[in-house]
Amino acid sequence: MKRILRQPWLWLFLQAAVLVTALWGLGRLQPLRHPDTASYEQVDWSSLSDIWSGIRTPGYPLFLDAAQFLAPAHRAVPPLQLAAHILGVFALYLGLRASGYRGWVALACASTLYYRDDLLRFIPNVLSDSLAASLALMSVGCFLVTDARDGKWYRWIPLVLLTFTTCLVRPAYLFLIPLWPLLTLLFDRLLWRRDRSCWYPLRKAILMAVALVAPLLAVSVVRWGVVGHFGFVSFGGYNIIGIAGQLLDAPLVRELPAGSQRLAEEILRARTEYPGFEPPTDFLAMERMYNVTVWDVSVPVAQQLYPGDTVAVNQALRDLSYQILAHRPAGYARWLCLNTLHAVSESAKILATNVAVLLVLGLFCVVHALQLLSSGAPARKSCPLPAPDVRFRESHLLFWMALLFWMANCGLVALVEPTQFRYMIIGNLLLPAALACFVAQYAVDTLAAAGTRGTRARRETGRRADKAS
Repeated sequence: MKRILRQPWLWLFLQAAVLVTALWGLGRLQPLRHPDTASYEQVDWSSLSDIWSGIRTPGYPLFLDAAQFLAPAHRAVPPLQLAAHILGVFALYLGLRASGYRGWVALACASTLYYRDDLLRFIPNVLSDSLAASLALMSVGCFLVTDARDGKWYRWIPLVLLTFTTCLVRPAYLFLIPLWPLLTLLFDRLLWRRDRSCWYPLRKAILMAVALVAPLLAVSVVRWGVVGHFGFVSFGGYNIIGIAGQLLDAPLVRELPAGSQRLAEEILRARTEYPGFEPPTDFLAMERMYNVTVWDVSVPVAQQLYPGDTVAVNQALRDLSYQILAHRPAGYARWLCLNTLHAVSESAKILATNVAVLLVLGLFCVVHALQLLSSGAPARKSCPLPAPDVRFRESHLLFWMALLFWMANCGLVALVEPTQFRYMIIGNLLLPAALACFVAQYAVDTLAAAGTRGTRARRETGRRADKAS
């Protein structure tokens, strides 16, 4: 029994059981509809044009339809999303173990995701956030398992499929496409295969990039043939007009091409008539007016000019946005700088109030107090410390993956949208786990040292007793 209790994976299962029981008991597995839910439900699967012309990719609508077979009214969605979340946790754990992490360190890193209140709040929502985050975690685990081993090209197929599925559920994860080749190049060169020539990781990264881009390219070609738009989804214009539409002014309208002037004039008129519209005097004003500019001003105007044609609406908004930004590059550059700073502050705020991070810091305090109470510094030479390469890998692998994951997400979001809470949770996906890695290393080494000193003390006591007798 003691041997079983010493298995880290068992504690991962037990925490999953506690999480399921807690969420079920608190009534947090009841589906919650939101204004965006309808856009995922209104897909006509009998029409290729309807599938590929909407503002949503078909991944999450397909998931909702599949969940309908289990229970009506989306009642199966929260349990399924919770199951996907738990699978993502196990995928991260297995990926870290395959990468050479010690069992208890990998357990601590993966366990943080059970206490991520920011992620758990999305599980009841009939929105793509929770499922996409879980699929991204599975992709992370798959990347770690595959990249840690030298193998044939076909071993990368699960990663390619998982990444493509993640993007198909939520295109906000498109940053994974350049991220995996970059991490492959970085880790092969600096962690896994330092003895290889620099051409090996470069060739591997290029081949992976081709494999990852191929499914997206295929979707873009299909959409081009079906709806006349080459792209992964008809939504880019909706995003960028929220920024560009606020930089639009009367003098600029006259500088625009004739084909875009009418749309620009109508947006300017609707913006002027909108009650309480704030001019873009600072970043916070632009952030507050972003959704207003998109959904209350620009999209209704474009829909009047192109009724019933989502692709044309997106194309017109995108073309107008690019023209505005080309004429107002200073305003856009200012937005990018302020939006990036906001991403940093928003991420820091999320981390500072995150239950998982607070638990990790609490663990550090407990372990640090234990070290103090166990007679000072640990006897390092007597401790069963890991090999230097194991500790080196533990310290760097997840840390740099988490940091580059955050940077890639912020870089994508900051270009077209405000770096708000909902998007920064995506970027913060691995940061608490990376923090837990260092605390777990400290805890494992401190407890090992305390155990060594206890063994020494018992042996010394036994020797004294023998001499006395």
